Amino acid sequence: MNNYQRGLLATGTFILILGTVPAVTRLAVTTSLTVWDLWLLRCVVGGLIFAPLLIKRLMTNRIPRAMLLTGFVLAACQGWGAHLSSIGGMQFAPASHTSALGPGVISLWVAMWAFLLYRQRPTRSEAQSFPILVAGAILMLLNAGFVLSNPKMLLGDALYLLSSCTSAIYLVYLKKHRLDPLTGAALIAVFSGLVAGALFLALPLPTRLGQAAIGEVLLHVLVQGVIAGAFIYWLIGYAIERVGAQQFTIIGTLIPVMSIITGRHIAGDPYNVLDGLAILCIAVGILVGIRQSTPPTQSASPCSSSGSTPTP
Repeated sequence: MNNYQRGLLATGTFILILGTVPAVTRLAVTTSLTVWDLWLLRCVVGGLIFAPLLIKRLMTNRIPRAMLLTGFVLAACQGWGAHLSSIGGMQFAPASHTSALGPGVISLWVAMWAFLLYRQRPTRSEAQSFPILVAGAILMLLNAGFVLSNPKMLLGDALYLLSSCTSAIYLVYLKKHRLDPLTGAALIAVFSGLVAGALFLALPLPTRLGQAAIGEVLLHVLVQGVIAGAFIYWLIGYAIERVGAQQFTIIGTLIPVMSIITGRHIAGDPYNVLDGLAILCIAVGILVGIRQSTPPTQSASPCSSSGSTPTP
């Protein structure tokens, strides 16, 4: 198996993870565990996994100590803050919505923050994609708030959008300052673990971890902590380095489609034609946005405007 084939395998694994984890999370948060339980596992387990790497790079001066304060701020954007918004939204809205309103439209937020912070303008193809992405997001919100008359679903969708909005700040910083993605992942994971652990010790947050079956807790240590909290960050960089950011993004348009299937069969999520049209619209917008973008061999960063991926 050559490098390109390994990259395709990694990309397929990424799609499987990002298309399945939201459904597993939604099932748990609507049945046996609380938002805070899953948030704690994702932050703390991910932080423990990345702690040795962060300590090693600090001791060898590969990370300036001044980056620690920056890392603390970035963790609120891409780490514990985005995780809390995303998992919180899953109480109310289908798993497929987090894939569509998260990775699907994050290029809108990336473009907004890049302009506000650094006065960078999107490419022509990215600008052409924005009306299509906005149309897809609006269609999904209108479906939740007016067609289905479900204000809770609308709240969940709003939390998904908040998660992708804050994640975009981190991605813009990552690209502008050429921060090594693995170093960035270590910073946000470790600080997220510290914040989540401190809040659980300081506040009487609602939890059902003590009442849950040990098998279910171990399952979510694996899913939330090991996979979503740590492994996926390494996987993104590994895949993009071998297949290129453009092809990675093209294949990634399958994620919302897969999340509809997993959400329906794992979490019992509702689904209607308007949801399908909204997801199709967002997928088309992503494909339009990556036209004439940097060739795969010249891009190895997961933070391009039209191909960014926030927390699952």
